[in-house]
Amino acid sequence: MLDFAIFAVTFVLFLLVLVFYLYPGSKSQTTIPGMDPSDPKEGNLPDILQAGSLQIFLEKLYKQYGPISSFYMGTTLFVSLADPELYEQHKHVFDKPVELFSMYKPIINEKSVLIVNGAEGRKQHKELEKVLNETCLKKLEVICKLTEELVEKWKGLSAEQHIPMYKYMIALCMKIFTKTLFGNSFHEDKCVLDFSRTFEICWTELEARAGGSIPEVNSPQDIQFQEAAKRLKELMIKAAEDKDDKENIFNSLRKIGTLEQNIIDDAIIIVLKYYSVVAFLTWTIYFLALHDDVQEKVYEEIDNILINNSPVTDEALSNLSYLKQVLNECLRMANVEPWTARVLDTDVEIGGHIIPKKTPVIHALGVTLQDSKQWAVPKMFDPERFNIENVKARQQLAFQPFGFAGKRQCPGNKWTYVQVMTILTMICRNFKLSLVEGQMVTPYSRLITRPEEELWITIKKR
Repeated sequence: MLDFAIFAVTFVLFLLVLVFYLYPGSKSQTTIPGMDPSDPKEGNLPDILQAGSLQIFLEKLYKQYGPISSFYMGTTLFVSLADPELYEQHKHVFDKPVELFSMYKPIINEKSVLIVNGAEGRKQHKELEKVLNETCLKKLEVICKLTEELVEKWKGLSAEQHIPMYKYMIALCMKIFTKTLFGNSFHEDKCVLDFSRTFEICWTELEARAGGSIPEVNSPQDIQFQEAAKRLKELMIKAAEDKDDKENIFNSLRKIGTLEQNIIDDAIIIVLKYYSVVAFLTWTIYFLALHDDVQEKVYEEIDNILINNSPVTDEALSNLSYLKQVLNECLRMANVEPWTARVLDTDVEIGGHIIPKKTPVIHALGVTLQDSKQWAVPKMFDPERFNIENVKARQQLAFQPFGFAGKRQCPGNKWTYVQVMTILTMICRNFKLSLVEGQMVTPYSRLITRPEEELWITIKKR
């Protein structure tokens, strides 16, 4: 009988240990409120997939558990922050949790500026930011020329013509990216088209994987993706071999000492971010077309600063203060890139809780951008939120659409604003934009947040 009792107690203890091991959500790890894993191996991944995206999941997590909360991806504890004061306690952390970016591995390696950490990561980030900031000013004339070609094409359309805006912005931005950054290899439009088609295959697959659709290894879908990723690198390597074009991004990076092995990956990351610019542009055009009073105020500002249709210059762009307010409000409303993430090698206390070392911490920036505690009537479009007085009165980290954490903001921050402001300035001073009636414009959030369906616009010449 005693032997049986000993066996029974031992067996129960074994089961308890097993449950503890399989379900790492034990609150002995952290005092942070949050979700226990819904699956012993996948953690809360089924919950994320059921929500439709990580962004929507983080919104629900915030509503249920508050601004600091926890969940599991697989057996790994994750922490989500969704409050400017909590960001403040974590803002100097530079390193990223590499596992969150594993889906990009067929396209980039671990030395890419997107994920490389430590001193090497800081150096690469600083180098790329410097090159992009210099390039955006040197190539402003090229951006204007390519946008002018689009404007002239639209002038030939009738006022009743329905224009697929997302499609047009994809084509325009791809031309701008390749011709301004990658040099002579993309001088001809057919080369741009080849690159664009290859990249579209990669991006479509990355979005599918971000939504939980992971193909079997060596399936037709996986093979197509691997071949497209290989082709993308080949096109970048070919462009990088042109040592005569001193102003392409490859030679600009070489000039400041970037390692050759990092140049190709950094260029590919720039292209990956190009879809963020496309989404940013498309959403801004949507909100301008939706709010006629805002659009007219933007037009009046452009007309007053760029007198007699004068060329777009860096100085003129810096004076378009209301347009900048509109762009910031569009970024807030659209949540183009709704989260970022950081990780520390030491324990850290945030919001009164200890976050164990090496715990991935997600900054739920998109949640904060729509939080009524930070923004009065957050679903209302109001560019005046970004006038000088309101910006000064607000907690700085409430608006961080390009990430933060020390110097690890998006290195293309300035490049993005210059490109978007230039394109919109030239479009708005030539056309009045209107939405085609009857559209249901729904956000679709995977790697970025974009309209789920095409955005249809009509234009009227000014």
